Amino acid sequence: MNAGTVVSVSKARRILGDLADDFSDDQMREIIHSLHLLAREQLWYNGSKDEEYGKKLSRPANNS
Repeated sequence: MNAGTVVSVSKARRILGDLADDFSDDQMREIIHSLHLLAREQLWYNGSKDEEYGKKLSRPANNS
């Protein structure tokens, strides 16, 4: 798992169980990435009432 990965493909497959059987590793990475972006957006939305928290979440993630 590299530094920019939220969860490994194998961990995501364990979580999803049989639902992940038909997906390639690339598709799993896309799902993980999409869910990560959705979660960040939801956190930003929920935290937007707190100005400092909203500013922190709106900064780009460090994916180096």
